Amino acid sequence: MEIIWKKDDDTVTPRAHIETHLHVDDKFSKLSIERVVEGDSGIYSCEAHNRPGIVARSAVKVNVRGKILFPLFGRG
Repeated sequence: MEIIWKKDDDTVTPRAHIETHLHVDDKFSKLSIERVVEGDSGIYSCEAHNRPGIVARSAVKVNVRGKILFPLFGRG
């Protein structure tokens, strides 16, 4: 079995960490990106292919917004 992650039908950012376990009783794959930026927004998909060529695909839309800044008030 092969698992392929894509963002907007292209390869994911090199900053992405992909963890995949394909054991008999424990099959999963997850993608995580630390310190996301607005450019990381898009449609992320995960495709699983097996030898006969059967494909399972799941996708999610991710929207990263800019930082929320809170005003700092001085003491005194």
